[in-house]
Amino acid sequence: MALPTSFQLSVELTKLLPVREALSVVTRPILQQIRELKKTGSDFILEEDLATVFGRAKLDTKMERHFKSAVNTPGFEEIYPSSVIGLASGPGPTVIRALKESHYLSTIIQLSLLGFMHERMTLSSNLVACLNERYRLGVPDSNSDAKYEGVCEFLRVCASQTSNFPWDLYIGLVEAQIPKTCTSMANKTRVDELQWRVLSPNLLLAAMDYLCLVQAFPEDRIMAVPNQAGLVPLVVWAHYTLGLTVLLTGSPDGDILFGQSSNPQVTIKWCDHIEPTDPVYLLDSKMEIILSTELSHNIHARIIAEERCRLKGYGTKLVNRFRAKDDAMAPSSVKLAYITLAFCRVVSPVLYRVNLKGEGVSTPLIQTRDTVESWRLTDAAEIFFEGVQWNEATVDAYTDALKTQTVEICLVSCGFQLEVSQCINLNVLSPSVPGAIKPEEKLATGFGFFQDIDHR
Repeated sequence: MALPTSFQLSVELTKLLPVREALSVVTRPILQQIRELKKTGSDFILEEDLATVFGRAKLDTKMERHFKSAVNTPGFEEIYPSSVIGLASGPGPTVIRALKESHYLSTIIQLSLLGFMHERMTLSSNLVACLNERYRLGVPDSNSDAKYEGVCEFLRVCASQTSNFPWDLYIGLVEAQIPKTCTSMANKTRVDELQWRVLSPNLLLAAMDYLCLVQAFPEDRIMAVPNQAGLVPLVVWAHYTLGLTVLLTGSPDGDILFGQSSNPQVTIKWCDHIEPTDPVYLLDSKMEIILSTELSHNIHARIIAEERCRLKGYGTKLVNRFRAKDDAMAPSSVKLAYITLAFCRVVSPVLYRVNLKGEGVSTPLIQTRDTVESWRLTDAAEIFFEGVQWNEATVDAYTDALKTQTVEICLVSCGFQLEVSQCINLNVLSPSVPGAIKPEEKLATGFGFFQDIDHR
């Protein structure tokens, strides 16, 4: 009796030399790595290309130990008791490989930092542009194979598998040493720009090679940055991640040295006007220019800052950032927290949540009150303004005051000087919506009086 075709095929195939067994012990683990990386969405070849660039730098030993301990802790949390579905945390294939290979670990840590401080899409497009520019310039071992989608996906994988690492603590260490500088920059720029917290495309291109060179030749090479754009990420990258000494000169805080060496490998010059296209120089020990990195026409998209912070204490961090600590007339963090909480208490009862039928339609489909209980606001403020101590009686007093005067008046009476760019216009429903506040009933509780909503 004839055997089934599938069984016969299996028997015949057993006569062939098994290809898998013929693979070398070196090739087999590589294929397994590729399979595991592919499951996460990453690309083995792209990771190797990025490691060729970023893997040349040696990590600071403290950073390496901290990173390994932070990301190498697995965990599992049930969505609800007795649930078979949960949230797993811990190292994935990308980090597991990094923990075994030093050059790959260096790559992951550096890209984890860049991904933490920058918006992923604009960072990805600029990384691709920088890699292509290096290839155009004839940099050894460079290529132009990197694609935007692959880099963006790799940054996503890297961010998800290194999310346990507290980059915000290192950012805080930098900002704590330059409080006047941060306040000065915060008051001169829009919040969405945060120029001191985002690398310019030109600085990113230069840092990819210059940091490795000054690390390899600390006595003979210096990276000279012409302005403070990208100050915070560059200091975290160069000093805390790679162990280099960074000197900031001429800042409102004076000359600040990040590191112990008397000979800084990276210098950053404070300027009143920031020009992101200014060239970044690589100097020798005699301060003569060896290399100059200027913005190429191929790299034109601005990288956007992505400020990620722990919710606990974020409000305290913000009020400290926007107030000059050396100004005796400036309101304290406690007063600013009082005003914020009182403002929320006054505004909350008159807020509406409106869902419109469609774009350009003025009649709402649903209109509901969006009131929040006072105790919920207080609980939220205790988390948001961690470290700031207040009492309910004072909050009540500020709440009563804000019912009859604007926030500007209240802040100015506390000595806080408002810039136009710091003002926020808050809106309520227009009179055409049933139940809306009429013009004569507008409350003087916002940064300026409330304005009519435009139904966008």
